[in-house]
Amino acid sequence: MKVTVKAPHSVEFEKTTFLPGESFDLPDEEAMRLLKKNRVTVTASPEAKKPEETKVDSPKEDLKDPDDMKVDELKAELKEREIEIPSDARKDDLIDLVKKARG
Repeated sequence: MKVTVKAPHSVEFEKTTFLPGESFDLPDEEAMRLLKKNRVTVTASPEAKKPEETKVDSPKEDLKDPDDMKVDELKAELKEREIEIPSDARKDDLIDLVKKARG
């Protein structure tokens, strides 16, 4: 089953750490366990029903407020969004970048 990690969690599986927003395949039993713990959401596959037929959590609802995030969380989100982080960036700069990236 393909799942996506929910913020602010990370998930370790087979010695790999997956950060918020990352999608990956899991055996159904493990996916169900993490779904019950509210750590992941099911990622729709091409064979899945159309979006209007499937209840999908809005990504914005799952996102943590950037002002409440730690520097590592801010950097992880920016990296996931493939946004370059200036070497001299301070926490306030990272917060601004995340807010701009989210729209």
